[in-house]
Amino acid sequence: MRTGNSASRAYRTAFGEYASKLDALQRLMDSGGPDNGRLEAAMQDVERARQAHNSARDLLAGELAAK
Repeated sequence: MRTGNSASRAYRTAFGEYASKLDALQRLMDSGGPDNGRLEAAMQDVERARQAHNSARDLLAGELAAK
């Protein structure tokens, strides 16, 4: 079963971005005492990336289900 390349590519890109933001947050937390402003910004970045990932996932799933 093949899907449109754009939906698959968008999903992979969104997943990579989400994973990258989570890694950055984890490194910040592991650095020993990050300031609250940087931590809050990193958490917001993760949330935005999660939402983008979920949207891309849902679009890809919808495309797969339609076939």
